[in-house]
Amino acid sequence: MNVFHLSAECYPVAKVGGLADVVGALPKYLNKELTTASVVMPKYANEWIENHTFETVLQGS
Repeated sequence: MNVFHLSAECYPVAKVGGLADVVGALPKYLNKELTTASVVMPKYANEWIENHTFETVLQGS
């Protein structure tokens, strides 16, 4: 099963409140249960993103 989490924040990329902690941790546990879990979120301009490699799925204007 494929599970996609759509969120405006995900730890450690972008964090404002508790949502980022849940979205950052939940896919790790789902992947252990033979589920393919991914997180989809906006690409923010910050240092953490600039220092890591990501797959661009859809690029807007």
